[in-house]
Amino acid sequence: MFRTLSPHSVAGFATWVNTALARKLRRFHQQDSGAVTVEYVLWLPFLVVFTLFIVDTSVTLHQHARMWDTARYTARLVSTGDATEAAAIRYAESTLSQSFDIAIDTSTNEDLVVVSIVGFGGLGISSPLDLLGDPKLSAIYVMRNES
Repeated sequence: MFRTLSPHSVAGFATWVNTALARKLRRFHQQDSGAVTVEYVLWLPFLVVFTLFIVDTSVTLHQHARMWDTARYTARLVSTGDATEAAAIRYAESTLSQSFDIAIDTSTNEDLVVVSIVGFGGLGISSPLDLLGDPKLSAIYVMRNES
């Protein structure tokens, strides 16, 4: 009913297990299908952070260019007499989507119109300038008064 295992049959079984295990380990070491996945997982966070930094910097630079364009056109409106200072400030506020500190100065020198636009925080997604402390972008445009 019960077969007793002889030392010879136990040794044969152990040899068979060792060779089967060795074959599986050899096959496992030869397969490299997961190697690319590991490299991808290691590099993915760096690539995502780098891409977000590029996008955020682009948004910030675009906003700065819009500030310069608005300051230039606002100075032109005041210097040619096409708009009063209050109307020009309303134009600049409506052109820029975020809150900015806008100042037009013609009182110090009647020959010059100085438009100053200062942007505070939140310029990009999380502006790269946030790393430098209190982020401010400014655009100051000076134009000769033509009126």
